[in-house]
Amino acid sequence: LPVEVSARILPDGRWQGFVRDISERKRLEGELRLAEARSTGILSISADAIISIDADQRITRFNEGAEHIYGYSKVEAIGAPLDMLMPERLRAAHHQHVARFATTPGIARKMGMRDGVIVGLRKNGDEFPIDAAISNLEVSGSRVLTVVVRDVTEQKRTENEQRFLAEVGPVLATTLDYEETLSRI
Repeated sequence: LPVEVSARILPDGRWQGFVRDISERKRLEGELRLAEARSTGILSISADAIISIDADQRITRFNEGAEHIYGYSKVEAIGAPLDMLMPERLRAAHHQHVARFATTPGIARKMGMRDGVIVGLRKNGDEFPIDAAISNLEVSGSRVLTVVVRDVTEQKRTENEQRFLAEVGPVLATTLDYEETLSRI
């Protein structure tokens, strides 16, 4: 039985002791540790990038998925500005969007531009299309913004190939003449 013991010496020199059963507290602490371990494990092994930032838009969490997608190590990313993960031409507007989003606590939403393409920037300078969702939570009196990012390079490539095939399909069907078909395409 886990217990908490406290004692004091009374003015007449005798000891007074208190014993409290802390079984429930220990059970709850164990459940909390287990929940934290599960959460940390899930976040760390996710193939998607999971990135949290503070009020100054500096990175506070950067999981293994983020390391793989962006090419930065956790050591390089933690404390760095979020802006490093996007092309220079988009940084100012993105900074303003994030600042505005931070004023609306307790919400989550999918991120996107009018054409549906958001662009990320890898450490090596390559730009790539991403799909992203962001959440805004208050944790212990502090605002925590977390974004989940998925690299959709292959998905966009497949969509473009399908669009191309849909466009050239009718052209290919109009004639069997090789030279004419090639010039139409």
